[in-house]
Amino acid sequence: MKYIFRKPRAVILNDTRRDSNHLGCHLVMKNLQDLCARNGINVIGTIQSKERPRNDDFVTTFLERISRADIVILNGEGSLHHDRGVGLLEQVDLAVQKKKKAFLVNSVWEENPRSKQYLGLFKLSAFRETTSLSIAKADGACGALNVPDLSLYSCFETSHQRTEKIVFTDSVIPDVSKTLEDTAEELQVPLFPMSEQTDNMLTVAAISNAAVVVGGRFHALCLCLSTGTPMLSIESNTHKISALLSDLGVENQKYMFKDAESVCSSSVLAFKQMDHSEFLSNAFDYTVKARAKMEQMFSQIRSLA
Repeated sequence: MKYIFRKPRAVILNDTRRDSNHLGCHLVMKNLQDLCARNGINVIGTIQSKERPRNDDFVTTFLERISRADIVILNGEGSLHHDRGVGLLEQVDLAVQKKKKAFLVNSVWEENPRSKQYLGLFKLSAFRETTSLSIAKADGACGALNVPDLSLYSCFETSHQRTEKIVFTDSVIPDVSKTLEDTAEELQVPLFPMSEQTDNMLTVAAISNAAVVVGGRFHALCLCLSTGTPMLSIESNTHKISALLSDLGVENQKYMFKDAESVCSSSVLAFKQMDHSEFLSNAFDYTVKARAKMEQMFSQIRSLA
């Protein structure tokens, strides 16, 4: 039955603002909710927990929170890899058992032998890069789309004069973060962590004022694409950074360290002197097309709700 007198009501699962300071996660959730609103979907709540719905108290609370919803939208983000997102997918299974339609958006997908059985629950599933899309399709994803990360829906003013500063950020991998920190210290340039309790958190201004950014954060790369800032990356805990660069159409070896051992100050200084015109042109085209894909996807979700 279509919703003639009211908007379909949604609960968003995997609200990644659990890490209260993570810039990328805040942008993703803001844009997810904005896109729902723009397409006539009424978000009545979000759930942060990734817990498996095995505990009676959790199940009772979860069912109460989705009881008024018509649909659930799972924000996959960086959670669905190496079967670490089973709890989220079991939440979706429980929701579907209660006759809620389910949609997966904004997701990585990698090495999920136990999780792939849940892909059939979704009326639509969208993956942030084509590498994840290909793997998910092989694993049985239904209505599978490639729609880039939702943080890219945000537009930023970048008409100011850039500085010549090199800016570093961290990684989700502690050893890589330490290597990046040591290299930044050697170059005597600032390092802005993405998600630690610190006074020098990564900001859009820090990225957009930089000549180049160096680090291991997927959302830092997304923000670099949005602000037209070249970034030299090192891979994270999944294929997400290398896969995004491949979709961008640039040579990965120019924009990525091979491994932590190859991170050094001379490589950073050489990167700063490179011609990045192709990267910047591709980034502009990529983000414009990404925003159009996002709007089309949420329109499709609305029609399927």
